[in-house]
Order: sequence, then structure tokens, then C-alpha cells
Amino acid sequence: MGKKVALETLGCKVNQYETEAVGELFRRRGYRLVDPWEAADIYVINTCTVTSASDRKCRQAIRRFRRLNPDALIVAMGCYTQHAPNEVAALPGVAVVVGVDQRGQVVDLVEKALAEEERVQMVAPAASIQEFEELPIEAFRGRTRAFIKVQDGCNEHCTYCKVRLVRGPSRSRDPMAVKAEVERLAQAGFKEIVLTGVHLGGYGQDLPGRWDLARLINHIQGIDGIRRIRISSVDPHEVTPELLQTLQLGTVCRHLHIPLQSGSDKILRLMGRKYTAGQYEEMVARAREKTPGLAISTDIIVGFPGEEEEDFLATLTFVRRMQFSRLHVFTYSPRPNTPAARLQDLPKKVKEERSQRLIQLGDELQLAFHQQLVGRVEEVLLEAPAKEPGLLEGLTDNYVRVVAAGPDELVGSLLPVRITAAHQDHVDGELFLMEAGTKDMM
Repeated sequence: MGKKVALETLGCKVNQYETEAVGELFRRRGYRLVDPWEAADIYVINTCTVTSASDRKCRQAIRRFRRLNPDALIVAMGCYTQHAPNEVAALPGVAVVVGVDQRGQVVDLVEKALAEEERVQMVAPAASIQEFEELPIEAFRGRTRAFIKVQDGCNEHCTYCKVRLVRGPSRSRDPMAVKAEVERLAQAGFKEIVLTGVHLGGYGQDLPGRWDLARLINHIQGIDGIRRIRISSVDPHEVTPELLQTLQLGTVCRHLHIPLQSGSDKILRLMGRKYTAGQYEEMVARAREKTPGLAISTDIIVGFPGEEEEDFLATLTFVRRMQFSRLHVFTYSPRPNTPAARLQDLPKKVKEERSQRLIQLGDELQLAFHQQLVGRVEEVLLEAPAKEPGLLEGLTDNYVRVVAAGPDELVGSLLPVRITAAHQDHVDGELFLMEAGTKDMM
């Protein structure tokens, strides 16, 4: 048996994909993958730096690995290491430091560090990274949905965000490589794929031939075995008529995650966003008119510099009017080297109080969205046994978690479920069980 490798991911779905790909690299070289809470010979952490809390969680995870096995070799890669490579390298136990590129060389770097008993660091300047790094995967361990990374980097200039600074310019994956990976995942039995990217709506900007996200979806839809294509996140100005048209294909999920960030035009301007609240509202109206049952979730940043109470109230009012299916609320924290970091930060108490008010509204809206599903029949991808014995949980195409009674062998099936009750964080349902062979049919 090879050395034991444990992998941990912090941050977004892009990071989850990259971690899975690196895990495959280790597995192919004879290493044995174990869970991150187990004692391992090598720990790999894919880091995040979207907030100061993300940085702190990365450091805490590295220290936890050190406690689990003081003799283990620790690999840190990703956004936080790209931002602060020397800071990460100085943490006890960290022997390999890799940024947001050249992850395909991680196993070689680990073996070099083991052989030479010295620290290895490979972090290229983000602005110099011009090519999409191919890290193909065969399957996602323990999952019924597979993430597919199709884009990296960002060309936007949001004043609060350092992603562009650590991920580099926007880079798109070759559409033929995307299709080939979807075909492999379909053959492995996956029924749903999730298209991910650092700035997914920017897909195709750097490719010849007028590629964009809508064209990519049309390029991969229809692959035998793939029943669902899910779009992870797109900015408001990227929700084009062509993209909305893909929702009519039957395979594209009726869920769009469209970051709003603020309902105040003044704050949107300070953030460097490319739309007004009115333009966002018009876009949402077009999307819902075209696709009944569409769920729209969003991100909101609370406590941005310059946000007065009237700006926050404008956000509250706008969010309530939009009737989002789910809110992700982020409390603003200054990120080094961003324009917003030069502005006067709001008191912590003010930011926390506003965050709680918005989170409460988000909970109310999520429950209201769930309540309108009661009595309907929704197709659910059953993903795993629930915590209580005899129950399964899964997702509708419009991203609602469903809990229903059923045997474990139905995990991985797409089945119709009648929604019987609504809760804030999920709905209950009853399976429509078919004759023998249900799993194969669905």
C-alpha cells in the first residue's frame, strides 16, 4: 500500500473540482486517499482567500493537520497560497507551496520534497498565467453530482474583490475537452454535472470562434446519460437571451445563482458592479417570464464602506421584492490591495447587526419558496442517506433539498417526488416508486 494522502477543500466549487483532480493524480501514482480527519502521511489543503475569515480557516486547518500527525508532509495550494506564499510556507509542517497554477505537478513536488527533505515552493505571478490548466477528472468520490471546471481567472474589476489579483486573467477551457470530460462522467454513471468557473459568465472571452456559456451548454447537452446540467453562478450582465434560452432545453436546471451584492445603486457604483438595481430587476423579470418555476438565489455583501442605513434598507426592500429562493450573506471585510480597502470601514457592530437582519429575511424567503412547492411533484436526484435511518435526501432541479423515505439502493436515482411539507432548510416528500429496475430507468 502507498503512502496515505488526505485532501481538504476550503472555498468554492472550483476548488472542489481542483482538489478532486489532484486526488486523482495521487491515486494514479499509487498513493492511498483517506479522509482529512484521519492520520495521513501527506495532507493537501486547497486554500481560499475570499475573506479574512477564509485566510484564518486555512491556517487553522494546517495546524489541525500538524496535530493529527506531526511528521506528515503538508501541501498548501490555491488562492491563499497565491496571495501569501511566504506566510503559508512559514507555518510548521508546510513543505510544498503551490499557487493557482501548475497543480498538475503536485505529486512530483511532493516526491521532491520527500527525497530532498526541503521545502518546495512554486508560485508564479498571477498576471503571468495565460493558459487554462487541464486537470481532467474521471469521477467525483462519494458524489452523485459532478463539478466540471470550465473557466479560471477573472477580468472584472470589483473594488472589494481580490480574486482577479490571485487567479489572474480569465482563461477558458477548450470546449472539446469539456465535452470529452462530460462523456467520461456520463459513462461513470453521473446524471448531473455542475459547470463551474471563477467567473463562469466570462467563458469564451479568450477563445476563437465566438464561444460563450450558452454555446458551451448547447455543445454538451444531449450527451447520453446526462439528465441535468447546472449553472453554478453568473453575473447579472451575463444573463443573456441566449443563456435564458438554454433553460428551455429540458436538461438545464431551473436555477440561476446571480450575485446582486447590494440593492443600492450608490453602493453598486462604489463596488464597481456593471448594473443598477433596476437593470437587475428587469433581468430577473425576463428570466422568470421565460422559465416558470425558476429559482433565483443571490449573494449580498453587507456593510460595504459608505453603506448608510438608507442604503441597507434599500437592499432589504429590494431583496424582499425579488423573492429570492436563497440568500448568501457576506459581511464585508477589507482585502489587501483592493480599492475598497482604502475606504473607511464600518464599525463591526453595525455590520454584524445588518447581517443578522438580512439573514433573517433570507430564511423567510427560503421558507416561502419551499412552501409554494407543497403539493407539487418534482424530479429529485437522490444523493445520499439522510441522518435519520430509512430516509434519503436529494435536490430538485431548482436547488431545493428534499428528504423522503426510501431504501439506500435508490441513491443516484432521479425520481419524481410529491412535496408534502416545507421547512426553512428543506422540504419533505414522498417517492413515486416504480416497478423493479427503477434505478436503471431513471
